[in-house]
Amino acid sequence: MRKTTFAPGVVYRIERRNNRRLYGFVVGAGEWVLLNLLDSAMWVTNGYVAVRLRDVDTAEESVRGSFSADVVRLKRLRPKRPRVSVKNTEDLLRSAAVAAPLLSIEREHDDRGVAWIGRPVVLGPREAVFKLIDTNGKWMAGTMTIKLGSITRVDFGGEYESLLHQLNERRAL
Repeated sequence: MRKTTFAPGVVYRIERRNNRRLYGFVVGAGEWVLLNLLDSAMWVTNGYVAVRLRDVDTAEESVRGSFSADVVRLKRLRPKRPRVSVKNTEDLLRSAAVAAPLLSIEREHDDRGVAWIGRPVVLGPREAVFKLIDTNGKWMAGTMTIKLGSITRVDFGGEYESLLHQLNERRAL
């Protein structure tokens, strides 16, 4: 992708090779681009997604008169900016884990279509150790070590992660 300067608070459509399109308000850019994700079916904000800048093929700013810009204006949608660093992967994971109880990690080059959801319990400059949660909101036995360089997408603060966390919290009572 050619060098793109992202305007904060503006909606972009981001395309990545062999991946679905993402729409969202840009709320951070560095090694990673952080979007306050727009669900393009319901047109509501739904958490955050960070993708590596180097994996972005095209990024198109929504301009006045385009469908997405007009819908955002009609619904009076505004981005929410979390205190999350996009400087590097370790900082992204560390700050996102403070902002949200669960993170969804994808390694699209290794495990296409698989998302690992949980919390980092150990973070280093090259690896992260995660405690994972299953699709029923129950903690899984053991941990999983993930090389930071293999991570291509990080989601957090969305409805799905929130529901898993709530189910887990309810079971703990």
